[in-house]
Formats: sequence, structure tokens, C-alpha cells
Amino acid sequence: MLGAFRAPVSGMVANQSMLDVIANNLANINTPGFKQNRTIFQDLIYQKLSPVGEFQATAASLDPLKDQLGTGVQVGGTPRSFDPGVIIQDYDPLHVAVQGEGFFVVRTADGSAAYTRDGSFERDAMGRITTRSGDVVLPETRIPADARDVRIDGQGLIFARLGAESGDDVEVQLGEIQLARFTNPQGLANVGGNLFLATENSGPALVGYPSEEGYGSLRAGSIEGSNVDTAEQMTQMIMGQRAYAFNARALQTIDEMLNLANNLRR
Repeated sequence: MLGAFRAPVSGMVANQSMLDVIANNLANINTPGFKQNRTIFQDLIYQKLSPVGEFQATAASLDPLKDQLGTGVQVGGTPRSFDPGVIIQDYDPLHVAVQGEGFFVVRTADGSAAYTRDGSFERDAMGRITTRSGDVVLPETRIPADARDVRIDGQGLIFARLGAESGDDVEVQLGEIQLARFTNPQGLANVGGNLFLATENSGPALVGYPSEEGYGSLRAGSIEGSNVDTAEQMTQMIMGQRAYAFNARALQTIDEMLNLANNLRR
């Protein structure tokens, strides 16, 4: 009888994890480039109540599934959805959004490479194009202090006008932005700060240029919003909340049955 506690307890734990995932998704509705997670459930191992076919009258009545009892549920994984988010146009010349497959490549403070979909770039005190947290966008590009009309085109080329404003100024290419893609993006490790790291599961980064085959294009003056579907998340939240309540009620019922059995009198 005590084994009966396992199934509802596992249901409460699994659905609590689902609600935690949903809460994180909803908290990041306004995070640029955020990719939502979803929860996958798996049933736990089944117990065999008696040897298959035991107490059966004929061989024709044998059922290998008849004597099995499930022991509950577990979270099988929380894969990330890399569906594109909505493109938000803000007309900032250093902001770019990826339309299609690919991640921006950045160098973190410890010198390692990381990857992000957040294209809300800035220019630091050294003229480098960086993320909001200060990670340098690769390949590194420095914009002179006197540069004007800086723009990034759909192929990731960075242009600006240099020289006097009297009419003899010229537009020159200052650098470029590259994109990286992965054989298995689900294998990327999310380390926070809108950054992912490559792992053995994701495979090495395949770096290329925007608009090339296999890579998305860039949309200048825009950023990619999160891909969180509020209506879907609220629906999933209600389902998870009800499932949690049902399992809690089942646990309470089992406890009442045990209490009744313990108080039996001859």
C-alpha cells in the first residue's frame, strides 16, 4: 500500500517542474532572442504484480500487460524551441535581428566564444561592437569616433561615413558580422545572459556569412523578441496546476484509506 504514494508524489514533482519551466518562459517574455522551453513527461518503470500467465486458465488468455502496474511519471526533458521570435523594429543602427537559422558569435570576458540571438548591440568606449553585457561581437569591429551614419546591411557588412560633412566624406566598410549554426542546436548549453555555449552534443560551431546557404539573413534596425506564446503558456499553466491538484487529491485519498485501515476494529 505504501507504494501507492509513489505515483501521486511523482506527479506532483513532475508538474511542479512543468510550472517552473512555464514561469521561466513567462518571466522572459520581453527578453530579446529568448527561446522558450517545453516540458516532456515520461512514465516510470512498471511493476509486475505476478508472473506473466500465472493463474490463467488457458494459454489464449495470457496477457503480458495484464499484471503490470505503473509507478508514476517523471520529467523526460525540457527541450528548447528555436522557432523564430517576432521581429521588433526600433531603428537603432547597431541593432540587427537574425531572420532564419544562425547565432551571433561573441567573445566573453574570459576569452571564450559564446553564441546569442540577441542582436541589440552597442558601441563601447573603444569603438567595438558589443552586446549589452559587454561581450565583443566577432569578428571584432572598431568604429572610429568620427564615424557617421553607421549601418549594417542584410549580409552583415558594417558601413559608416568617414571624413568631413562638407560633401567629400565617403562610405567605407568597417567590418562584418558572421553567424554560427550547429548540427544539433538542442545540445547547446544555456549559461544565462542570452548566451549559449557549444557542447559535444551540439557539435562545433559552423561559422558562415548571413544570407549564405544554411544561414539566415539580417534585418537592420530591429531585434528579435522572445518566441514565448503567452496564450499557450497560460493554457499549459492551468493544465499543470490542475494536474498538480489532482495528484495532491489522490495522495490525500490514499492517506485517508490508510488511516481507515489502521483504525479497523474487530
